[in-house]
Amino acid sequence: MKRLGTEMKIKIIEFAKKGLSLNKMSKITGKSKSTLYYHVKTLVRKVSKINLDSLTDWERGYLVGFFFGDGNLAFPKGEYSYRVVFNFNKNTEKEIANRITTLLKKTGGNPFEVSFKNFRNKSLLRVVCISKTLFNYLKEYTVYKKKTKGKNIISRKSYLKNFEHWSTEFKFGFIAGMIDSDGYIGLDKGSIRVLITSSSKKLSDQIYFMLNSLKIVSFLQYSKFNNNWTIRISTPQFNIYRNKINCLKGRWSNGMTLPSHH
Repeated sequence: MKRLGTEMKIKIIEFAKKGLSLNKMSKITGKSKSTLYYHVKTLVRKVSKINLDSLTDWERGYLVGFFFGDGNLAFPKGEYSYRVVFNFNKNTEKEIANRITTLLKKTGGNPFEVSFKNFRNKSLLRVVCISKTLFNYLKEYTVYKKKTKGKNIISRKSYLKNFEHWSTEFKFGFIAGMIDSDGYIGLDKGSIRVLITSSSKKLSDQIYFMLNSLKIVSFLQYSKFNNNWTIRISTPQFNIYRNKINCLKGRWSNGMTLPSHH
């Protein structure tokens, strides 16, 4: 295998992180795909040997919850890598991105961040971890629904598998992950609201029953205008279980709890 200089190795790593295919990298660098694959594998992929047993039940639940809300799986054609991608607003969700990164590093993974400078995606931050183990783990919890859009077939997360058998701590972690991804906590027209939204009726039912199993009062509503379902968690109940849920959204700097609101 022909040795590459340091500058070329850095370029290859950056191309891989940006998601360029081997074909595109080959055209840009003038190197063969076999040479590029070898270096992508040794420089990028080797560092993500995941051990999920190093996480607590709550931490595993949090990863699954956030992934379900704002994550996706990718296996780019011709790149031979199992990518798990977590998406954030880099202006408002950096603390949450740091938590995900910390959890992935705790498993032995080597997550990296991808930022976008173009106007359309300038607020988007992605945390990417290349790991077949993590890829398959998250896939095992997820039922996908396929939808045809033009010539493309799009797979979207639809609902959960076997959530009834999760431990209490796993459920609390999952709820925290959903709030930090597809949730909202804050003032809305003078009232405090704790919400989780989803376009999936089945997933919304599952979250509602999950909260009920945790003794957390919630209310499930459908909006025709937005064509989605909203689970509103009772604010007094959220205050009681806030430390167990331990989400990052809605935190005040002085640590005060949300005021009660019915």
